[in-house]
Amino acid sequence: MSFSKRLATEQLQKLSEASAQSESGLWIPQHHSLSEIESFNSHYDAMCDRLRRQYGDQESIEDHLGQDELQWIANEYTICACDERYWMENYAYINDDGVLKRFSPRHSQSMMIDMWAEREENGSAIEQQVLKARQQGISTVVELAIAKKVNFGIGVKAAIASYDQDACERMGGMTELAFNEMPSWMRANPTSDRAASLKAFAATNTRLTLYSGKKAAGIARGDTPSVLHISEVSIFPDASNVIEKSLFQAVHPSPNTFMILESTGNGNTDWWARTWYSSRDYWASGGARLQPVFFPWFIAIDIFPTPSWRKDHPVPADWDPLPETRRMMSKAAEYMHQTPLMRKYAGDNWRMENFQAYYWEQMLLEARRKGEENSWYQEMPMDDNEALRPKKDLVFNLQETGKQEETRSDYTVWSIIGEQVQERYYPDESEIDYDAERFQVSFDGTITDLRGKVGKTFWWEFIPLKQPEEKGIDLFDAERKLLIFKWPEAGYIYSIGMDNSGGTGKDGSYISVNGKAKYGNEPDFQAAAFWTNKVDPSLMHPYVMALVSLYSSEMAPGEFPLVGIEQVYGLGDTPQIQMLSMGFNKRHLYHFSRLDGKNPEADKKKSHRLGWYTTEWSRNFMLSTYKTAVENHWRKVNDPFLLKHEIPAFQIDKTEGGKTRWDHQDGKRDDRIFGDGISFIILNDTESFSRRVMNKFEGDEEELVVDYGYPVGINSTYEEMTGAA
Repeated sequence: MSFSKRLATEQLQKLSEASAQSESGLWIPQHHSLSEIESFNSHYDAMCDRLRRQYGDQESIEDHLGQDELQWIANEYTICACDERYWMENYAYINDDGVLKRFSPRHSQSMMIDMWAEREENGSAIEQQVLKARQQGISTVVELAIAKKVNFGIGVKAAIASYDQDACERMGGMTELAFNEMPSWMRANPTSDRAASLKAFAATNTRLTLYSGKKAAGIARGDTPSVLHISEVSIFPDASNVIEKSLFQAVHPSPNTFMILESTGNGNTDWWARTWYSSRDYWASGGARLQPVFFPWFIAIDIFPTPSWRKDHPVPADWDPLPETRRMMSKAAEYMHQTPLMRKYAGDNWRMENFQAYYWEQMLLEARRKGEENSWYQEMPMDDNEALRPKKDLVFNLQETGKQEETRSDYTVWSIIGEQVQERYYPDESEIDYDAERFQVSFDGTITDLRGKVGKTFWWEFIPLKQPEEKGIDLFDAERKLLIFKWPEAGYIYSIGMDNSGGTGKDGSYISVNGKAKYGNEPDFQAAAFWTNKVDPSLMHPYVMALVSLYSSEMAPGEFPLVGIEQVYGLGDTPQIQMLSMGFNKRHLYHFSRLDGKNPEADKKKSHRLGWYTTEWSRNFMLSTYKTAVENHWRKVNDPFLLKHEIPAFQIDKTEGGKTRWDHQDGKRDDRIFGDGISFIILNDTESFSRRVMNKFEGDEEELVVDYGYPVGINSTYEEMTGAA
């Protein structure tokens, strides 16, 4: 049995050739039209009714069938057994909103069947992770495929699972409906049929089992299934144990394997999301098991919107789409052109119809009025990032930070050694780029000994490291690596912010360098970033001092970057004390004070609180200012870890007292957000943003350019994956 028309034809040809040697003689497959099939089924049903009235259930209809009828049945059964599409198009029935209908595939369902066919033609297992918007019909087409395999297969061990018993029974009901609506001459006879549990066929050694994700200790534990469908995986209570540690160990990939995991998104930190990121970034290179498949909302054009909605809400003649709508339409066109399978069905000139864009806009506005915009984006995703949005509202506007990601600067990677950097923190030789040149920086400071203060020059060496590879959201090991995005340049002043940790591996220490033009009106920018969660906090000062020395090299004599180190939650006082002991002048340390007095600059100069002190007020002030600057592109962020990992996981929480608090999701970090935020705020805490507002910076609203390239990854074919296309 095959989804591939070519393989099905080849299999039927072999059976035809073999029949020439049989007693019954040559059999030539005859594909019948739908009207011919309906005519025969009506004739067959009438015969059954007549015999039932005449003999009851004692008489077998087979004894009353003529030779032509028996040949018809044998022909249809054999073709259906070999050709999945022929069976689906002519014999499969579904429940369409309470109405029994013959299956007619939607775009998303046809795409799934085509992908299955492609995997079969390659001789590969069908193992897919399907991330989708709602109501794409994926569960329906998968259940039909399972009903077909169970009915016609030999030795098939199939399993259906969902997050609870009710959902599992609904899925099993799709299979049961398809099974019951097959003609009686086609339908296999079950020897065991326990509702919502098991259907077994002793004659073919085949069985279908239903599992609940809530109750099962492990799906198919102790069994070796080859046909599986698991739905709404994102809300499984313990997917790691139930699926990863149980199911995946029991399923052995082969050309007979048919395993579909499908779900909408439910946040970006659970097992489903982590598995998706792995599948998306590594399947094309052979590093992940599940083929990633994503279906955006607009594929289901028949229900988004429905004909009734379109009739009640015609597009106004003078409708002018919102900027968000225009961006969405451009993004949709780009996705369709980048995805070969989508392009096959939509054509090269696809653009979203106005009625569908108008529907999207109206639903967005309604969600905003209800305060449900975040969940609405998750239910109606344009891409996988929207589908896996966190459950809670996000602090940052991901559309704007996405523009930052698209325009971030390239970087080189370095390790710092030298004064007071312990050898255990030196880079591994395998990471060093021996073809690039090293360089040194120095700081003329002092040390204190028995003679008092003595002048000393401190030296640090910057060792070039091999350029790491980024793979989507999966980046590289950033431990003790300095990323330089912008080198020191005359005409700029610099500031350095640091969020210190305990150096135990649980949280990270982050140093960020902020650049600001002395003249003109251009965005601030992130010039460099250093991260570690292994270096002891008392040993962080040489890294700060090395960056002070580097970025003061193009500043005026006697000028140094302003340094602000967090003093409350991290162990910031230790590196600050060490810097002062090396001769760093405290006037180059940030002087913390309230900024709501009559003369904030004077208040800062009078302050004896050196460094950044995180209080409820200062935390909110710094984060809100940083957010505004990033979203308005007054501050250019360049760190890929900050843009890909931390900003998308920074969400709006509520404290026990009911106050709003911005914080990272469970299992995520915010070290970089705080370190980078400090580097920006200490140089801009009293600045008026009015002159920035008057200027257009990179990232302001622009018409998107559609990318017609064909990236390998989501929904890719085998040829594209292997580079054969």
